[in-house]
Amino acid sequence: MAEEAKGIYNQVTLFNYDNEDFIFRVDSIPYIIKAGDQRNFPKFMAALATKHFVDKMMIKADPEGKLLLNKEKRLDAAARFVIDEQPFEEPKLPTQEEVIESMNQPSDLEQALSKPKTVTPLTTAPPPVKMPEPDYGKVETPVIENTAGVPTPEQLAKANPTVEKFDQLEEEKKLPARKEMMSYAKDVLKLDLSNEKIVKRLDSMSDKKLYDELQMGK
Repeated sequence: MAEEAKGIYNQVTLFNYDNEDFIFRVDSIPYIIKAGDQRNFPKFMAALATKHFVDKMMIKADPEGKLLLNKEKRLDAAARFVIDEQPFEEPKLPTQEEVIESMNQPSDLEQALSKPKTVTPLTTAPPPVKMPEPDYGKVETPVIENTAGVPTPEQLAKANPTVEKFDQLEEEKKLPARKEMMSYAKDVLKLDLSNEKIVKRLDSMSDKKLYDELQMGK
């Protein structure tokens, strides 16, 4: 293609600086450049668009048409309308080697079929296990009734061991201090607390057993 013929396909950027959309036609086909927008066209189309746009701006400035032949005004309007021109790059024809290489390239389908398949087994997560909610309600103590209909302390202790333990704790609270019981053993019972065997024996006893041993409750 001759250089002059190639030039008609140069890319020309046009800018509609008017406040109205601009429409021009090539072979009865309308083309629009919105107000304040810019578009690219081949040079042969840009030449026609520039003429019609400049005519429009001249008539808009002077409805009587006196500016249509004013070269200076027309040049100023055209210079603002035409922004840039880029040379046309003729597509490069592939060489014979490139054509043959392209023809022998495997298709997407062939490549997909030749690729090793990796099957990932589907795993289903087990359903979540709903844990029972803890019951913080009041624990009822089972009652074993005697023949008279009233449970005895022994029956209550067997039914609920915590009752017996609670009674023991209550009873231990009423015991005198251990120091007081040792003083009682020395001063009242006249036990020889300098004797290591006696002291060791007394120390091995619980407060309740020591209390009973010294018979302080009688």
